[in-house]
Amino acid sequence: RLWWDDKPLRSPGLACFNEGKYQFGEIAWSRARLYPREINNRYWSHLSTQPLNPSLGPARHTADLVYSHLTTLIVQYSAEDQLIIAIPGTMGPKQLSLLVGILKTLPIRTSGVVHRSALIGASVGKSCLHVELQLHQTVVTKITVQNGIAEALESFSLPGRGLISILAQISELLGHQFVEQTRFDPQRRAQSEQDLYDQIPEMLVGLHSQGEYSLTIEGHTAQTTKE
Repeated sequence: RLWWDDKPLRSPGLACFNEGKYQFGEIAWSRARLYPREINNRYWSHLSTQPLNPSLGPARHTADLVYSHLTTLIVQYSAEDQLIIAIPGTMGPKQLSLLVGILKTLPIRTSGVVHRSALIGASVGKSCLHVELQLHQTVVTKITVQNGIAEALESFSLPGRGLISILAQISELLGHQFVEQTRFDPQRRAQSEQDLYDQIPEMLVGLHSQGEYSLTIEGHTAQTTKE
């Protein structure tokens, strides 16, 4: 996310190369099920200068994709503006060094790089655990706060337990409900599967507030509940 005047711009770490150009964030997310071979969703977690495999457009490596993603986010700002980057504890020294190098090439001044979990601890104001759901894993970081100073300690990762895996499981369950209730399988076609994924966030909000929710895809409606 990019925050400006307390207004967050959500831009998940997905890159899509379609019709000769890159698209990032929400646009790439909305195309992920339609063009799975034209998507890369690991370039932030695998930030490096190793050759891309498989390739994705003209980018040589994941560092090129990170640079392009950042460029699209800051396009409306000038060199007079300042950027502060908050990074996860899972970013190693080599990746951090590479990221700093990328930031120096951007047409905006980077005034700081901070540990994301330490920011959480400073906001909470007391020692705690920061549980962060990333795209491909969940990261748990211990934070201590003493004399008003927050320090992020070791981080523990749960590989394969990220947002993408959770959404895949939810999609699978919803697909079964559609088949049982309507005999329509939304996972048989890319477009209907994408429609299903697009409705999951609003469905989760609806289930939390109302306990039940109706999803409609291509004229077929299925009911789901918290149970």
